[in-house]
Formats: sequence, C-alpha cells, structure tokens
Amino acid sequence: MFVRSLASTSGILLLTQLEHRARCDASARLSSLSASSRAERRRYKGAHPVGSRGTHPNRVRRKNQRYTHQTEASADGTLGVLDLYESAVTASPLLTKSVTSLLGFAIADLVAQRLSKGNSASMSWDLARTGRIGLFGLLFYGPASGYWYGFLDSYVLPDQSTSALAVAIKTGADQLIWAPILITALFSWDLAWSEEQDISNLPNKLRQDLLGTLLVNWTFWPAFHLINFRFVSPIDRVLYINVVQVFFNVFLCWQAAKQLGEEADEGASD
Repeated sequence: MFVRSLASTSGILLLTQLEHRARCDASARLSSLSASSRAERRRYKGAHPVGSRGTHPNRVRRKNQRYTHQTEASADGTLGVLDLYESAVTASPLLTKSVTSLLGFAIADLVAQRLSKGNSASMSWDLARTGRIGLFGLLFYGPASGYWYGFLDSYVLPDQSTSALAVAIKTGADQLIWAPILITALFSWDLAWSEEQDISNLPNKLRQDLLGTLLVNWTFWPAFHLINFRFVSPIDRVLYINVVQVFFNVFLCWQAAKQLGEEADEGASD
C-alpha cells in the first residue's frame, strides 16, 4: 500500500515537472519569436525611415504577383496591335518592317485602283500591279527606309531628337535626299517590270517626271513628317509611314480627278 502511494506521488510529480518544462519551452520560443520580430522591424525602420518610399517585403511580393498575373493576361491576347508590332520589330526588325511595307504598299495600291475606277464596274483589278508594288515595299522600301530613319534618329541631334531644330532638319533631309532616291527607285522598278523591260529609259523618265513628282510629294509629306519626327516613336516610324501612304494615294487620286475636271472644263470652253 505504501509502495503504491509512493509510486502515485512520484508519477504526479513527474507529470508536473514535464508540464512545467513544456510551458517554459513554449515561453522561451515565444520570447525568441517576439525578439526576432522586433529585430526585423528595427532593421526595416532603419532601412526605410518614416517618410521614405521604402516598400515592405510583403508588399513587394504582392506587387510581383500582380505583375505576374498582368503578364499572363497579356500573353493570353490582351496586348494591343501596336504592342504586338513593337514586339515583332524588337525581335526581327528587318523582317517586320519589310512585311509591313509589303502590306502597306499593296493596300495603298488597292485603294488607288478602287478610287481611280470610280463607279465603273467594267474596270478589273490589276492584281499584277498590286503584286509589283507590294514587292517593292518588301524588297526595297522596308529595308532601306528602316536604315534611313535609323540613321536620322542616330545622327541628327540624338540628345534633342524631338526639338524643333531636329524635327526641321530630319524633315528637310527626308524630302531633299530620301524622296528623290525613293522616287528614282520606284521609276526603275516600274521600268524593270514594264513590257519593254528597258531600264535604259530611266534618264528620260527622270527628266520628264522627277520634278513634277517631287512637287506633288512636297505638297503632302512634309506636314506628316513633322508629326512623324515630333511625336512618333522611332520604332513605329515605318508603320506610321505605311499607314499615311494609303492617304497619300487617296490624295494623288483626288489630284488626278481634279486635273481631269479642269481639262474637261477647258475643252468645253474651247
């Protein structure tokens, strides 16, 4: 009986000691965590004092998660057409500008043909001409214009690229240097694809038509190039010009119709 009572008393004492030790261990762990938390807050406050723009690590983590979700949403197709174009130019500048010019010149020619035939249903589409114009954009204009505008942006006041002086110099150089080269190349391309395929007629063609074509060009393009060099990003220049090219062909058709009307009025008066 005495032994049983002693054993019971010893067991109660052992359990009491274990419980006390457990409480001490828990209290020590809580104290350690509290000290670590206070130390972390002190380090954060020291690195980012009151009034600074420091960001708590948890906020950075949440911001990164939101950015990841936005990037995934963009990858799912929410990027705009311009963003997709700029991504393509960054990855393959020459190919993208060439393909863009092919589409731009082909669409511009289709618009010109549609406007020139008016309401006449008898006129058929000259798809061969559209193909030739598109190839000119693909093989010549896209690559050459990319290098030309890259040259202007790199060497004409690059530190003040959108200043009034830089815009004026770029526009003047484009119209006095690049425009004659482009028109000469287009004349050569047309002669090469003509029935005679005689490019030796190029000097005569230039004497007859170069100045007149430049004068028409100078009544339209300088205003659009002032906008181009002032407001358009360098990466988007070729795309911008190809879009304006469609309106230029509309302008040419309007000029041609106006000239025909004036000639008809003169013939009636005679």
